[in-house]
Amino acid sequence: MPRKKSTPKDDEEELVVLCFKVLVMPRPLVTGCSKVPCSVCGQPVWLSPATAAHVADKPHRISCAECVAKDEDPDTQVMPPSEGQIAEMVANDPTLTPAKIRRKLPASNPAKRKAAFDEILRRTRTRKRTDN
Repeated sequence: MPRKKSTPKDDEEELVVLCFKVLVMPRPLVTGCSKVPCSVCGQPVWLSPATAAHVADKPHRISCAECVAKDEDPDTQVMPPSEGQIAEMVANDPTLTPAKIRRKLPASNPAKRKAAFDEILRRTRTRKRTDN
């Protein structure tokens, strides 16, 4: 889930892409994910095809949920999912609909998106690692 963050070097915004560690989630939630390293800790994380396509031409960094949680920048904004990300989620989970996703992460309500993001981080912190 992309977040926007201003880089200190310039005014160009960098997307911080929240990805889940392979150690925490041995199987990706979405078909076709690639294993890529977290830009902070280097641990392998899952990057979905739609997310990779969405950020390909934008300044971005890939970050695991644990590293994102440690970097609480008050200027960070949680971005709504792209149409490709919504389609990917729906294709991989029959209980989801585009409307459900848009209600949970509405483009018109940054506070609601931030609350949903915070809940994802909270749940991630409580998951048990599979490497021990």
